[in-house]
Amino acid sequence: MSPAHFLDNLTAGNFIDAARSLAGLSWGNPATRAEMAQRLAPKDRPDDALAMSGAQSNCAIACCAALYETGVDGLVRGFRGKPACDPLREPRVRRYDAVIYLGVLADQTGTRRAPCAGGDMLPGSWALIGGSPAYGGGAHVVMVTGVRADGTLDTVEGGKVDPGNPRTEAEGCTAILADHREIYRQSDGSYWMSDAGTARPGRRVVYWCWVGDLPVVRG
Repeated sequence: MSPAHFLDNLTAGNFIDAARSLAGLSWGNPATRAEMAQRLAPKDRPDDALAMSGAQSNCAIACCAALYETGVDGLVRGFRGKPACDPLREPRVRRYDAVIYLGVLADQTGTRRAPCAGGDMLPGSWALIGGSPAYGGGAHVVMVTGVRADGTLDTVEGGKVDPGNPRTEAEGCTAILADHREIYRQSDGSYWMSDAGTARPGRRVVYWCWVGDLPVVRG
């Protein structure tokens, strides 16, 4: 399958557009707070959405929002104690399972891909990095919006430190920002993602999923 097919895929392209349109939203900016709350929790009551938007690290939640706006069919089986459900289209209040859900969606749709070099990752993907101290830190979801000629990645990422949020640790990570990343290979064969152009160790890449492989809602 040619690279042009990947780049021209409508679903992946819509995901890129949705991710880019989320960049710049934060709870700490009063001008974007309401929009972020509504987009990250479209099925919740406005007061619940607003409360959640200021007290949850939102990297995986932002990815779910982009998937929802793209029209991805998020149906999974045996999740949230139900035979089947679509968390993209359910209220999020009192739910803290977005990272887990994305992994379940990738597994059940057969779209989970093994870690790879940055130049082999496709625009319109999300990647899970980290998850433990041995993996460089907590779990973090990165939306890949572009791959440069040098193999580095343009990304959009929620869960960024929000200067306008007085909360500490993960609860204060309520900004969604564009970023620039690179993937490098360790001597043991594992792939790690760090800020482009830095010597930081970054976090280990666990898996990635190209959104163009996912089903979309019909009708």
